[in-house]
Amino acid sequence: MQFDRRKSGISLIDDLPWGSHFCQFYQAGKDLLDKLVPYFRAGLESNELCVWVTTEPLSAEDVRKALEKAVPNFENYAESGQIEIIPDRMWLARGGKSGKAIVSRVDKAVSAGFDGLRMACNAFREKEGSKAYSCYGADAIGRYNAIAVFTYPRNEFDAIGLMEVVKNHRFALVRNADRWEVIESSEARTVKDALKRSEEKLQSLFSNMSEGFAYHRVVLDARGKPSDYLFLEVNDAFERLTGLKGKDVIGKRVTEALPGIEKDPADWIGKYGKVAMTGRPAHFESYSESLKRWYSVSAFSPHKGFFAVTLSDITERKRGEEARKKAEEYITTLNEKLKRNVEELSSANKELEAFSYTVSHDLRSPLRSIDGFSQEILEDYGDKLDNNGVDALRRIRAASQRMGLLIDGLLNLSRLSRSEIVRGTVDLSLVAHDIAGDLRKDQPGRSVEIVIAEGLMEEGDERLLYVLLQNLLGNAWKFTGKVAEARLEFGVNQIDGEKAYFVRDNGAGFDMAFAGKLFRPFQRLHDTVDFSGTGIGLATVQRIVHRHGGRIWAEGEVGKGTTFYFTLK
Repeated sequence: MQFDRRKSGISLIDDLPWGSHFCQFYQAGKDLLDKLVPYFRAGLESNELCVWVTTEPLSAEDVRKALEKAVPNFENYAESGQIEIIPDRMWLARGGKSGKAIVSRVDKAVSAGFDGLRMACNAFREKEGSKAYSCYGADAIGRYNAIAVFTYPRNEFDAIGLMEVVKNHRFALVRNADRWEVIESSEARTVKDALKRSEEKLQSLFSNMSEGFAYHRVVLDARGKPSDYLFLEVNDAFERLTGLKGKDVIGKRVTEALPGIEKDPADWIGKYGKVAMTGRPAHFESYSESLKRWYSVSAFSPHKGFFAVTLSDITERKRGEEARKKAEEYITTLNEKLKRNVEELSSANKELEAFSYTVSHDLRSPLRSIDGFSQEILEDYGDKLDNNGVDALRRIRAASQRMGLLIDGLLNLSRLSRSEIVRGTVDLSLVAHDIAGDLRKDQPGRSVEIVIAEGLMEEGDERLLYVLLQNLLGNAWKFTGKVAEARLEFGVNQIDGEKAYFVRDNGAGFDMAFAGKLFRPFQRLHDTVDFSGTGIGLATVQRIVHRHGGRIWAEGEVGKGTTFYFTLK
């Protein structure tokens, strides 16, 4: 991973990771300029805040002249505040003997939109006259986006002293016989080897982790507030989960890679900027308008102004949650609608009850009067009327009696819709036998073969199932009235894997073209002259079957009988 490595600018050494520091031993000012000028040039060109703390034998003016000569457009860097040249006495006065001065410069670098801090500083004597030197602030360097070189006068150290200094740094640059060498202590080499192995393991983990990972630097506006961020590194999983290729986005601002992201309601820039500037990690789930996906995101800041992100695609989970939410809302809406319908139905039932009461009491009375007065006229004045008058009165009586039957049928049909079903085990065979017995008593002169299957047990409302069979068997009895060898049958069959009861007769039958009218109230397929009835019976049967969760249908042929099938649940 290269996102935390910086160009050193020094040909003898490779790129340097943030948080590293090394040392240089010098004998003259030329030695310092030889290595530090290219070192700072690389920092300026890599968008780093550069701080050079000067000491004898170099003055701030010497350093400025050398940089102006070696760095193209140096004045532009200087005017923008990217380079500071500070004498050592001034550095000490600003807290140079602690890490505070370095930390403040790192904060300044981030606030100004730089990647980090690059500095050079002479090691200071611990005490006046002492040969011991200290590199103040080295510990702070390791915790921030900063790299540093600490310089030491070569003539102050023998070979043993030099190696003691090297132990405190990553490595040392030493000039011997007009030739620069890189010296590492045995401890430094051990650490370097261990670091290399760790980096290799980290690289493997980084490349193969299932979660997306990306490293960024925040970009601040003129007021010091996050307004953008740069892609510094992404792993393979990030590319797969977002569709953004590293080769296309690394080094670019997110507003370039994802135009319009600054207007995204999720406020990605604001959330990440807060993490980078405060150091407080964050975990959240948000929808990306630019990528049209949902992500679970964890963000943390390894250094101020920088942040790393791990993310997982949770789009399918969110879609499932949204579908469940919509389903719950739909069910709630249906329940509310059902509640309203129940209330409306309850109101309608009350109105129907009131209507039924009116029909039962207010219509029955005049019908009885019509029938009664017609009877009286026939009895008292029948001998004074001609045949046409007597026939008219008889027709009036018949019509009023038929109207009474129709009213009774309607009231019964209405009660079937409102009455509560009381379920229990019903012996349908026994019920059929009772009904058949009543039919024979009503017309003892008829010879009808009635076949009833035994042991037909069913769960249902005994009262309603009695009415159901009473109507079906009564119909079969009625419509076989003109058949010499009449036959009725009640039994059960398996139809399409379902238990279906049937009532069959060999009577008048019907035309299947009119099967759709059978169960409509007042619909009759035979003339009342041939077969009496109100046209309510089969509508009543259908209502009972539906209230038991079943279905009913009929098959027939004119002159060859009818079979009614019904199921119950």
